[in-house]
Amino acid sequence: MSCEISSGRIVDCKDQIGGISRVFIGNYADMINNATWAADTNDTVTAIAAQTFYQFDVRPETSSMTVTYASDPANGTTFFEQALSLTFQ
Repeated sequence: MSCEISSGRIVDCKDQIGGISRVFIGNYADMINNATWAADTNDTVTAIAAQTFYQFDVRPETSSMTVTYASDPANGTTFFEQALSLTFQ
């Protein structure tokens, strides 16, 4: 069972290393219950109404994101899988 998120966490002194430095996380139930999406003609989400996101700063050397994809040229499909691994202080 997941927990409700009520605040973020900021970590200072991490401006000399590349990688993931912060993420924004919102409660899934809020997004589903208050879903008002706006997208442009390129299917890019440009607005999400009535949603609170919390900022979490992480140390870049301890977190990572992996994107893998599978493409089938025979039927013209492409699938993406994204995995985010975060280590909080």
